[in-house]
Amino acid sequence: MSEATPSSQPGSANPKASYFPQLDGLRGLAVLAVLYHHYVPQAYHAGVRWGDLGVNAFFVLSGFLITGILLRCRDHVDSGLQSTLITARQFYMRRLIRIFPLFYLVLAAMFVLDASGVRDNVGWHAAYLSNVFFAIEGKFEGQAVPFWSLAVEEQFYLVWPWLILLCPRRVILPGIIATILLGPLVRGFQVSQGASWVAVRVLTPGCGDLLGAGALLAYLWYRGLSDHPRFRRACWICLIAGLLGFVLIKLVLEPLDPAFDMVVKGVCVSAFCFAVVHFVALGVPGWVGKTLGSAVLTYIGRISYGIYVLHTIAPLLVNRYLSHHIWKVLEAMGIESETSLSVATRSLQFIVAILLATLTWYAFEKPINSLKKHFPYKVRKNASESSTKVAGSTA
Repeated sequence: MSEATPSSQPGSANPKASYFPQLDGLRGLAVLAVLYHHYVPQAYHAGVRWGDLGVNAFFVLSGFLITGILLRCRDHVDSGLQSTLITARQFYMRRLIRIFPLFYLVLAAMFVLDASGVRDNVGWHAAYLSNVFFAIEGKFEGQAVPFWSLAVEEQFYLVWPWLILLCPRRVILPGIIATILLGPLVRGFQVSQGASWVAVRVLTPGCGDLLGAGALLAYLWYRGLSDHPRFRRACWICLIAGLLGFVLIKLVLEPLDPAFDMVVKGVCVSAFCFAVVHFVALGVPGWVGKTLGSAVLTYIGRISYGIYVLHTIAPLLVNRYLSHHIWKVLEAMGIESETSLSVATRSLQFIVAILLATLTWYAFEKPINSLKKHFPYKVRKNASESSTKVAGSTA
């Protein structure tokens, strides 16, 4: 895999690059949107499902980064450097090292703590079938709800590498486009059959436009179009049209048909995120770029996986073990309103989520991630050669 790392300066993007500095900041914004959705009362959401937007951004990012990795891995296969099976083995081992340890640690902790909705359904979650479980139930319930999106990504990883690694190259682009079209078609069929909005939201085929949008972006970057003027204009059109479409649907279609609006709204979100990921990967200038590249936001992005899987444990710990202490502190300060207690509790939940993610990153995730050096995407024939660093901090 390419060792090239792009400059963080705008306009200097390398289409074969494997790390994009400002994307960590975008991850940080996405996970903060999820925290905002779950920790801040709905009265302050302005009618927007911020958690959904954050998850959608993660899906597009995953499609972009994973497809970029696989396309570069395909180069190794086609050049005869290594077999498809060895390449797939390296890919899956790196995914396993990155994702499984923390997920199963958190799932075990939730089981021990008797988190709501975990013990009775632990088999579904352990098998990465949380999304199927919630689709069958037709509702979100319990503290393992965020696991549905992790299930979608794992199911995507099971299928997607084989499309990129095995199919003739001429089939890859049509396959990506078919995946994008699959999303709204599946959601439309589900709505026509009276499926619950949860089922429409969580099943992997219905997320195809989001994952596929990221994959299409990776393919176009791989073909060297990242900084082409026409492609830039197309991305601006996607950005503006996606945003305007989303707003119009929220104002017009959603009040008329809350289920059907998910079919069209997903397309608008996919187009918007497609453009955002492109511009951020290319490098955003000005104060926006400085914000995305700030130390705080990039750090939150670096530990975003830990924040995401741990953020439902934080309220459990705070409510069970710390809430009475919060009340005593407020009483000592002469503050006895329920609103003050709620604000203090939710603020502490946020702090605990960040602290837990920080602790697990340094004590658990980072040491385990170092094992990825034993599974480079390009297997070295000379054992003395050092393995390359690829796919950024969260790949």
